[in-house]
Amino acid sequence: MGYRSEVCAVFYCHDMKDYPAMKLFIDENIPRGESEWMREHIHEESVGERKYVRFQADDVKWYDSYAEIQAFNDFVVAFKELADGEDSKLTWAYEFVRIGEELSDIEEDCSNDANNVLNVSRIVDINF
Repeated sequence: MGYRSEVCAVFYCHDMKDYPAMKLFIDENIPRGESEWMREHIHEESVGERKYVRFQADDVKWYDSYAEIQAFNDFVVAFKELADGEDSKLTWAYEFVRIGEELSDIEEDCSNDANNVLNVSRIVDINF
C-alpha cells in the first residue's frame, strides 16, 4: 500500500485584472512530465466574479522524492517568486494544504499575501 494524502492548492488574485497573466503563467509552467497527471488535477473555477485555479488530488502518494512532486514544488517556488518578489506589483496569491493519513499530519504553505481561503476540516466517520 503506502502513505496517501489529500492535497489541495489554490492560485488566485486579489485584483481580477491580474488573473489573465496568472492563468497564462500557470498554463505555460505547470509541470507536464511524462504523464499528464498534474494537468488532470488542475481546474479553473469561479465564485461569482472571482476566478481561481484549483489543484486537488485525493489518495495520492505525495513524497518529495517523486519527480512529479518535485516539479510541482519547483513550479510553486517560481510562482511565489513572482507573487512575493521585492518589486512585485502583482496581486497573485497561493495556498497549499496536504492532509496525511495520521491525525496530526497536516502541511500548509502560502504566499505572503494569501487570504487563508483554504480551510482544513477533519470529520469522524464509522467504517465497518
